[in-house]
Amino acid sequence: MHVVYQKEITRGQDISGVISKYGWVGHEIVTEEFSNSVGEIDRTLFKTAIKPEDNIMVFASIRIANQVQYKKLSKVQSGVIADGDKLKWSSYATYLPNDMLLNPFGILFPWGYLRDPMTVKTVKKAFGESGVFIRPNSPWKPFAGFDTSWENYEHNILSYGQLERIDPGEICVLFPRKAIDVVEWRFWIVAGKIATFAPYSRSTMPDCNKSPPADMILAVEKAISLLEGYEDSLVIDMAETECGAKIIELNGLTTSGFYDGMDIAALLSAIPTMFGYPEVLRT
Repeated sequence: MHVVYQKEITRGQDISGVISKYGWVGHEIVTEEFSNSVGEIDRTLFKTAIKPEDNIMVFASIRIANQVQYKKLSKVQSGVIADGDKLKWSSYATYLPNDMLLNPFGILFPWGYLRDPMTVKTVKKAFGESGVFIRPNSPWKPFAGFDTSWENYEHNILSYGQLERIDPGEICVLFPRKAIDVVEWRFWIVAGKIATFAPYSRSTMPDCNKSPPADMILAVEKAISLLEGYEDSLVIDMAETECGAKIIELNGLTTSGFYDGMDIAALLSAIPTMFGYPEVLRT
C-alpha cells in the first residue's frame, strides 16, 4: 500500500508513524511546490507501485486533488477518492430522503445571478426574510459556504466575489438559514462502514463532546445503507437539530482532512477494504 499525503491537512496527526507501523510506503507532498512534488511522487509510483496489491490512497487538500486530474498524473489520481459528480449537493440530495438532510431543498443559481433583483425576489419568496446560506454546488469548493441576512446580502456577495475571485458561472446553492448545534461531527466511511469520527466546531469546542449522540450514529448507518451502490467511501458531516440528527453534506475521503479526536490508525487500517483486502489487524 502506498499512501500519498499532504502534511498540512493531517493537523498534527502521526500519519507517517501509522504508515510505517503497517509496513506501507508513505509519500509526503511538499505543499510549497506541490506541482513538482506531486509530479515526482507520480514518477516514483510508476516505478514502485507495479503489483496488483500496490494500491494507492491519497490524502490531500481539495486544491491539490482537483489539480491532479488536469495534470495527467494517473498514478496519484488513481488514489484520489472523491467523485466530483456524486458529491455535488444537487446529486446526493436527490438520492437521499428529504428527512435525513439538513437542507433537502435548495435553489441553484450561477454566482453572477445572485445580485439580480429577480433572484433575490425568488429566494425571499421561497425562504422568507431571515436570510440565506450560500455554498457552491461543487464539492471542489471554490469558496467557503456562508450565511447572510438580507440586509447584508449584496455587500457579502460583492465582498466574497472579490476576495475569492469567484467565477460568475459557478453554480451555487441557496438554502434558508438554520440554527444547528455548535458542535458538528464528521464520520469517515470506508467500504460502507464507519471507520472513525470526530467533532468539529467553528467556535470553542466543548470538552464534553467525546462521542456523537446515539441517534446520529444510527442516522449515519442508515445513510450508508442508502448510499450502497452510489458511494461507499466518503465522509459524512452531521449536525444535531431540534428534529434530530441531519446530514449537513457529503465530502470526499481524500479531501476530508484530519481532526482532533479521530482515530487515524482505525481509518488507515480500514483503507485496504476499499480494494478487496482484509482490514489491517491493529495491536
